Amino acid sequence: MRVSSCCCCFSLRTGTLILGYLGGIVYTLVSLGIILSLPYIREEVEEEEKDESLTPEELELLVTWTKVVSIATLVVYLGRILISVLLLIGVYKEKPKLIKIYLIVAIIGVIIDLFPAVILLIGCFSNTKLIGAFISDLLAIALHVYFITVIHSHRMEIIEIGGSSRGGSNLPRQA
Repeated sequence: MRVSSCCCCFSLRTGTLILGYLGGIVYTLVSLGIILSLPYIREEVEEEEKDESLTPEELELLVTWTKVVSIATLVVYLGRILISVLLLIGVYKEKPKLIKIYLIVAIIGVIIDLFPAVILLIGCFSNTKLIGAFISDLLAIALHVYFITVIHSHRMEIIEIGGSSRGGSNLPRQA
């Protein structure tokens, strides 16, 4: 499936650049947030769990796992920053292979995002309050699929024009 513009008002190239820059900025901010929160994990976990009757060993295990999950999430977001940079390089230098790497990672991300959506859907049967979260997840997945379609369409546009036919210049195309 292909589209001819991004959000009905931007060219595919401009839309892809916007998506690349926004992705890089958002992933950088999330990474910084994780880094800044790491020193405070123990206090946050203790505050959240103060009403629970956890043993010191259980609390320590919970703190450790929270740190592990936070660091794993940080690694994922650092990878997303790298992938966003690859997308931008691919667009500026008209390298469809770099854009393809981004697309593969983005498609894998959407597939992974389907798992929590399915879990929320199952949860909706026992707790109707989860319907909003499920709908939110579905909308986010649909938006990601649209963004992937825009980026794929721009990649196909580059391939049809002959990719890197301008010697990798980042100057606007000549019409």
